[in-house]
Amino acid sequence: MRNVFLIFFAALMAFSFDLSAKEGDCATEAVEADWGCKWHCYFKGIKEGGKYQYGKPLYVECVPKYRYGYKDIQYVKLFVDGRHVRTEKQYPYQWGKGNSDVYLRKLSKGKHKITCKIYDRCGDWHEISCWIWIEGGHYPGPPTHGHCEYKCYYKFPKKDYHYGYGEPVYVNLASQGYQYIEYAELWCDGKYLGKESRYPYEWGGKNSRDSYWKTLQPGRHHLKCRVKDKCGNYEEYTCYFWVDGHHGGGNGGHGKCIWDCWFEYPKKGHCDYGRSSYVKIGAKSYKHIKYVELWCDGKYIRKETRAPYEWGKGGDPYLKRLRKGRHHLKCKIVDICGDEHWEEYDFEVS
Repeated sequence: MRNVFLIFFAALMAFSFDLSAKEGDCATEAVEADWGCKWHCYFKGIKEGGKYQYGKPLYVECVPKYRYGYKDIQYVKLFVDGRHVRTEKQYPYQWGKGNSDVYLRKLSKGKHKITCKIYDRCGDWHEISCWIWIEGGHYPGPPTHGHCEYKCYYKFPKKDYHYGYGEPVYVNLASQGYQYIEYAELWCDGKYLGKESRYPYEWGGKNSRDSYWKTLQPGRHHLKCRVKDKCGNYEEYTCYFWVDGHHGGGNGGHGKCIWDCWFEYPKKGHCDYGRSSYVKIGAKSYKHIKYVELWCDGKYIRKETRAPYEWGKGGDPYLKRLRKGRHHLKCKIVDICGDEHWEEYDFEVS
């Protein structure tokens, strides 16, 4: 009888232990679900098996699947064929936009693996990948019958464009039919500045290591670009631009600058609570503006030296955490004539 009682008691304890174990497992899963990071992302700008033209800029963006998912992500690293391109620490996570990530513009023809490695705030790594193809243009082979068709023009700077003194000059010779071009050479005021054999044909800019483009003296400057095509012929393209001094020289050296600016955003003086407040300044004549600085509630945010003049799109943490209520914006506009102007604006966060 005693043995029967011991066997019954042991079975009861085992059953109770099994129940507690199952309850513990469920509790663990619930905790993990509550504390898990929503890191899930997808590619924008490229797609699996996509075909892209050789020499053209490649744009890649890693987009969070969930709304506000970027808050669970610390940073994202982009790799091409195992080579690290650049790390993005702020949303939006994007590469190849504007004049950035030259490596993405010069991918060789063939198959490439694009990988984003995502490090979340839970301390874990995740990875998404995509295979793409880089192909030639519509005329991948060499020109035939000695006939080369192409057309070039200055995308930057435009004719008689004005740069502020010390502002890096950026030159971009755009082309239709660039597959017929062998190379392009550039001179500025008679000074030889190098040869580009891959499209896009560009020199200078804020990322250039050549200090020449940041130290041009005030006055009118002459660009000459000589293009050699694959038929052995040469063509020259010229352009004039201005570098304005600290005081005067704007609008072709007449000392008169059109600085008129206004707040385009926030629209109707309102922003939604919990979302980053987006600020954008419009201008009547961008080429006469040297830079714009922004303050919010007396706190300095940042300076913008190129249009569009905007804040709160990805960066600027202060604009992401604005409390409910009324806020005051103030911007300082400095024109290429050296004068300062101020604009103020109130908006509500609710």
